[in-house]
Amino acid sequence: MSTSDEPTKPLLPGLPDEVAITCIARVPRLFHSNLSLVSRSWHSLLRSNPFFTVRSQINASQRLLLLNIVTTHISFSQWYITDPSSTRPTNLRPLPPSPSPHTLCSASVSIGPTLYLLGGSLHGVAQNAVWVFDARVNRWSAGPTMATPRTCAAGAVVDGKIHVFGGCTKEEKPWAEVLEPGAGDWAAVVVTDPAPALEWRARGKALVVDGRIYSGDRLQGLCFDPAREVGASWEVVQGWHKFCAKAAMDGLIYGFFGRRMKAYDVRGKNWRVVKGLERMPWVVLAEVGGGRLIGVRKVEERWRGKEAEIAVAVIEVEVDDRGVLRGKITRWADTPLALSRWSTSVPDFVTVEL
Repeated sequence: MSTSDEPTKPLLPGLPDEVAITCIARVPRLFHSNLSLVSRSWHSLLRSNPFFTVRSQINASQRLLLLNIVTTHISFSQWYITDPSSTRPTNLRPLPPSPSPHTLCSASVSIGPTLYLLGGSLHGVAQNAVWVFDARVNRWSAGPTMATPRTCAAGAVVDGKIHVFGGCTKEEKPWAEVLEPGAGDWAAVVVTDPAPALEWRARGKALVVDGRIYSGDRLQGLCFDPAREVGASWEVVQGWHKFCAKAAMDGLIYGFFGRRMKAYDVRGKNWRVVKGLERMPWVVLAEVGGGRLIGVRKVEERWRGKEAEIAVAVIEVEVDDRGVLRGKITRWADTPLALSRWSTSVPDFVTVEL
């Protein structure tokens, strides 16, 4: 088949392209690399925005987990992608190295198939750069730079807009910024005095529940409502100072007090213990849909010497007849990625939809 004839041929013989796209969109992401070899038109389709829009509309998109694994003794950051919900053994596949792999402590958010890294520390100096990874084409690019350099900032997405705050001193302006991707540059967000600390550094993830952003440092938790008027946008969340937030699901924010998993009920404004997972030293929790969380931990076995492995588990949390939260592991995924026991950490994670 000649290249010149190919664009005039239908994607699937005998079907309109609109119907063919719907059929192809139902194929699991696992097989897309093989599908892209069918023809140039298929190759282009599988990386196009309309294709991923159709997958989302027919509930065929898959939520994949991106993990940032840092080799601390050389300050090197490497992102990996995995499908933890697959029934097949799951490998952590490395992404292409970011343009600034030695930048650590960046805030990370995702919109659809796109990962955004906001600021960070490069050799001890706060950065204002933004790096964007498009999982559809497996490629990094530069995004609009922030007005304020930040490290250990909090970032979250509300109504398609990226909000970032903190990671700097209170004297640095703007303390908070917002970006609508594809619509221009960052804009300053005017807020009241947000926190008692001179320098506000996020602890855990910034999470969104009911349109509000929840985050915290080592002193207190904060709730930010982007829809409210300037001057009345911040609320203090009690009991957050020892909490490391990780994931939000069904109106609850899950995280850790030490090694104990707890959940903060944002509507009832109370804390609840998650029974059944008290002794699991999770370092990552991510919500992946269907009432499920993904737990990631670093497994250290003495007989392996100075190596460890990343272990990934699918977790379900249910409410029993007495209203107690109970977590259980429904499946372990095989992730044969050996790590240096003493010099690696898993400080960050996001999910993307493909």
